[in-house]
Formats: sequence, structure tokens, C-alpha cells
Amino acid sequence: MFKLMILPETLKGLSRRALRQHLETIHAPLCLGLPGVCGRFTRYVHHYVLDAAIDHLLGKRVGHWDVLTTICFADMGSFQASISAPEYALQVVPDENRFRVAEGSIACPVDECVLRESGRSGPTLFYLRRARPGSDRDAVGAEWRMRLRAILEMPGLESAEKVVEVYV
Repeated sequence: MFKLMILPETLKGLSRRALRQHLETIHAPLCLGLPGVCGRFTRYVHHYVLDAAIDHLLGKRVGHWDVLTTICFADMGSFQASISAPEYALQVVPDENRFRVAEGSIACPVDECVLRESGRSGPTLFYLRRARPGSDRDAVGAEWRMRLRAILEMPGLESAEKVVEVYV
């Protein structure tokens, strides 16, 4: 499986509510209506930032990234075929420019490691990590998982359905 995670930088002045409305009523239907693009998706999910969780964890907004999109494909070839479809450049990219700043957006293939899965319904906490060049990925991961335990014990997060570590 090939998994792509996208963190689009939200256009200045666009609220989280307006972004969500655009993604759910315009962008997702557009993508899903283009078989050359979405016909290769095995999964397409938008994960929206919860204001209360951000306020509680950090006391501030996390940059200008208000949604995390996950798109899964059977393999790299399916991904390449999807973004090579003429409809992608002609229809999807122009719509993306209506809600995101291209230069501040991040799209990358990821390797996901589920740290906790409760089986309950609730929010998912994503922990995105980029290793420094030359660092020991396993050692850094162990250190961050230890730090993450303290966050997971905070009120409101004990109900998290899933905690996912993502290497970007």
C-alpha cells in the first residue's frame, strides 16, 4: 500500500469552518467525481483539527494547517496514474488553490505506526515526526513515544480512539 498524507496550509482569512465546508461540499465531490483521479484511491479521509484539543495541548493554533488528508493507493503506480490524469491538473489543482497556499502545504508518503487503538469511537491523535538526517529513527521514536505518554494522560485525550505516529 502507498499512503499519502497532505497538510494543506489554509489560505489566510479562511476559517476552519469554511475550509471544512469547502472540502466536504466542493473538493471531495469534485475528486470523487473524476474516475481518472479517484478510481485508484483505496481510502480518502479528511481529519479536521479540533479547536478544543489544540487549545488544551498547546494553547495556540498549530500554524495554518487545519486539516490532514490521507489518501491510500494500492501501490506507487496507482498514485502516479492518479496525479497524471489530465483531470487532476485541469480540475483538482485549481480547486486546491481556492483553499490552500501551495508553498506552505506539505504532501508526503508516510509510514504509519499505530501506538494505541482503543476500539472506541473518538478523536484520533496524529503525531507527525520528521527524523533529522543521520539520526537513529528508532531511538528518536522511543524518546518521542515517552513524551507522548504524558500528553495522552491529559484530560480529554484519554478518549482518543487511536494514536498514530507518522514518519514524514
